[in-house]
Amino acid sequence: MVLPKFRKEAAPEKPETIKVEAAEKSYAAGSRLSEKNFRVYGISGKQKQLLDADTYSVSPAKVPAHGHSVTVEVSSKAYPDIKAEITVLIDREESVRYKIGRENPDDVEAVLYSNGDLEITGKGSVRNFKSDSAPWKKDSVKRLTWIDPEAEVESMDYWFTGNDEYLETLCRIPDTVRSIVETFKNATAMTSMPDMSGAVRLEDITSCAEGCIALEKRPWNFQKI
Repeated sequence: MVLPKFRKEAAPEKPETIKVEAAEKSYAAGSRLSEKNFRVYGISGKQKQLLDADTYSVSPAKVPAHGHSVTVEVSSKAYPDIKAEITVLIDREESVRYKIGRENPDDVEAVLYSNGDLEITGKGSVRNFKSDSAPWKKDSVKRLTWIDPEAEVESMDYWFTGNDEYLETLCRIPDTVRSIVETFKNATAMTSMPDMSGAVRLEDITSCAEGCIALEKRPWNFQKI
C-alpha cells in the first residue's frame, strides 16, 4: 500500500518591516476602524508584498469622536513585534467658518464643527481679539483641536473667556503665541490645562485660568492665575 504524499506548506517568512497606507484620506468621527481600512505591505529586503487583512490588526478599533487626527497602530498577528503607525484625519460635519486673517481675512480661518471642535487653519498672521470679540463667542465651542503650524497665532487673549461649555484643548499651544490673557477665564467645565511645553515665547498669562473651578491639576505657574 502506497500512502499519498502530502506537501508541507512553507512557513510564512517574517517581514523585516511593514508599510501602511490608508484606503481613505479621512475617517468619520466615531466610526469603526478595521483592517480593511488600510493596505499593509510586508517588506523584506527589496521585496514588497501586500498582506491579507486577516494577518494583521489595527488599534484603536474606533475613530475618536473629537480631534483633528488619530494615530493608528498596525501590527502583524504572527509577529507582534513587527508594527507600524499611520496618522489619518478625522472627518466631522462642518458648522461655520470664521475669517480671522490679520492682513488678509481669507488667509486664515477658524472652523467650527457640529461636535463642538474648533480648528485654526491657513497660512499667515491671525487677528488679535479684544474682550468678548472672538467671532465664535456665542457659538458652542467645546474643544480646541488643532492649530495649523502655518497659522501665526501671537495672541489667544479672550478666546474662550466665560465659555462654560469649553472642556479641553487637544493640541499644543504653538511657539508663536506670546499672550494668553483671560483665554480660559471662567471656563467652569474645563478639567485640564493645554500642553504649554512648546510655548517658549509666552510673555503674558494674566488671569488665563481664573475661575476654572473644574481643573483637576494646575501647572505650578498657574496656581495663582
